[in-house]
Amino acid sequence: MKKISILIVNYQTENYVVNLLNNITQQTILKSDIEVIIVNNTQSDKLLTMVNNLDFVFKINIIQNDNNLGFGVANNIGAKSATGEYLLIINPDISMIESDYLERLYWVAKSNTNYGVISTRLFNQYHEQCDTFFTYPYKKEFKNLPGKITAVIGALMMIKRDLYLQVNGFDEDYFLYEEDIDLCLRIRQIGFEIFVYNELSVLHIGGVSERSTKMYDYQTKKRDGVYLFCLKHYTQNEFKKILFYDIIESFWQLFLLLIRIKIFKNMDKINKYQFYLANLHCAIR
Repeated sequence: MKKISILIVNYQTENYVVNLLNNITQQTILKSDIEVIIVNNTQSDKLLTMVNNLDFVFKINIIQNDNNLGFGVANNIGAKSATGEYLLIINPDISMIESDYLERLYWVAKSNTNYGVISTRLFNQYHEQCDTFFTYPYKKEFKNLPGKITAVIGALMMIKRDLYLQVNGFDEDYFLYEEDIDLCLRIRQIGFEIFVYNELSVLHIGGVSERSTKMYDYQTKKRDGVYLFCLKHYTQNEFKKILFYDIIESFWQLFLLLIRIKIFKNMDKINKYQFYLANLHCAIR
């Protein structure tokens, strides 16, 4: 059995995938202890061609999807093919700073069986520390859950493969966004903690697969994920209050922004207008 199966989902991020693979080759962990599984959500041969033109000293398995199935579904597909004791879910636009990153992360996981999901510190391309963990949407609190950390970002998650399969991985109702918080909640609900190991770090550029996405479409995907999480885990009354508040807030913000755009010609507010328009449409829908 491999120690770690590294799961990478590609959607128009082929150059970043290759950079990550090169980063993995610099790790001190025995390459016979790891495998890399790339689930390709892009319908082209670009990734396969780029990887085949390079020589890596660890096993790489590329799984081609017929269409873009989203982040969670793609990781679930990869996990089913994995043989590692642990899964490392990692975004293509990440690079590990320490050369012994994988070794140390594995032993942290191995030595702390009460940790269900482990992440580390994340820095952006400007070397500024990013938020690693989050609260539940609308600051909802769940009682009697283990640990103090709510959830960690899906861009970087170490989880035991057996545990991942036990909870059926990511909920496939999510396409993109909030599936990471959903997974962490379900893992806490069966008694495991979420943990951030601050002695290790990665660089994370962030959002590279969404850079060509317009604000309205981007925010629609994000808000749909938030509402789906609320629908699944909050009471019906809580969810109705959330929708009501968001509709009123969005109407008010759109009114103010429209004045700024139409009367004062503040065209820099267009993106913010699209942001609240997406929120309004999602809440009404």
